[in-house]
Amino acid sequence: MNSGQRREWRPCATQTSPSAFCPPTRWSPFRRRRESTRAPLERTSDRSAGQTTYLAAMAMGKLTIMTDTMGVRGYVEDQRTGLIVPPDDPVALRQAMLWALDPADAGRMEEIRSAARSHVLSRLSPAKHVATILSIIDSVSANDRRSSRRP
Repeated sequence: MNSGQRREWRPCATQTSPSAFCPPTRWSPFRRRRESTRAPLERTSDRSAGQTTYLAAMAMGKLTIMTDTMGVRGYVEDQRTGLIVPPDDPVALRQAMLWALDPADAGRMEEIRSAARSHVLSRLSPAKHVATILSIIDSVSANDRRSSRRP
């Protein structure tokens, strides 16, 4: 696509499988209605990925099921704030999805969803992010002042 061209939004393909080109105004309500989000991430050794997907889902109180790839355990505690399954294991992913759909486990699922939402909103909010950056700046500034006073 040339830089001067605009991509046209097209309608979501179906209610259960929205198109990658679905406009946010159609995608967001769909995402909010879902009970869970699955993030089967590809295993890589050079970078982490998917944080925006699973953190947004967790912030909305969705049960989040993701593969155990780089970075996931830095944000998700298995069985407490989400479900983590081994990468390249479709059987484990299926089992986690079936568990999430079982009405007998609804209470436990709600506990995980609530803990995930609380975790993200209390620790990873934009306000917390800004406060952390300002704290780092203050720390660096204080270190610079101390080192400039040394003979």
